[in-house]
Amino acid sequence: MLVYSLLLTMNSNFVDIDWKYIAGLFDGEGNISIIDSPKSKSRGIRVMVLSQSEQNNGDILANLVNEFLKKEGIIRVHHYIYNSKDKRGYRRQPCHILLIENKWDAKAFLEKVKDYCIIKKEQITKALEFVETLKKHTKPFSAEEKQQIKELYLSGMSQKEIAGKMGCGGSKIWRTLKEMGVSPPKGTKEWREVIRRTRRKKFRDEEFLELYRKGYSISYIAKKLSVRPSSVRDRMAILKEIGKI
Repeated sequence: MLVYSLLLTMNSNFVDIDWKYIAGLFDGEGNISIIDSPKSKSRGIRVMVLSQSEQNNGDILANLVNEFLKKEGIIRVHHYIYNSKDKRGYRRQPCHILLIENKWDAKAFLEKVKDYCIIKKEQITKALEFVETLKKHTKPFSAEEKQQIKELYLSGMSQKEIAGKMGCGGSKIWRTLKEMGVSPPKGTKEWREVIRRTRRKKFRDEEFLELYRKGYSISYIAKKLSVRPSSVRDRMAILKEIGKI
């Protein structure tokens, strides 16, 4: 192949790698894997840019392509070296593989090569449509989004509700609030008030106090209220602190 003949003398000074060249490699050697499992609820996308044997100078090509992609802002590219054996047990030449497993980098890559690809053009179109159905936020929040999160939190909305509104996980909201200095330090009175406000939705103070005054154990109260024992202990500590017990 023409690609292999070029690789014999390939050097970053002699070969001008651009998006047309990358698209040609991807059209012939790459593939797209879409992960959409209802059973495990895992959804994502993986793009293999190329797969080349070291015998064909695949290590040189992989390094050059990797450097080009990073310069173009696609920084989360994994360079794997795959070693395998044939049926007789002989080790084959190592195979160099470039993978993009981050959905935003995968989207950026596919948008760049879409117009230049021929064989995989339809697959790229479907893959880009799939990426749009994934959760919105794995990227860092913008300054405007951080301010919106802060305002929602101070208005009394729980972190779980904010996460649902922003299309991300609760831990991401917690880290953002902590970064902005809004989330109170763990163990303080303010922190206990947040816990009380957010956990009150699970069960009311009156429901707990009614069972507590009857002398039931924490485990029984938790079972009766369909919550964890730790939730009951937290509520008990808060109510003791404010003088209700």
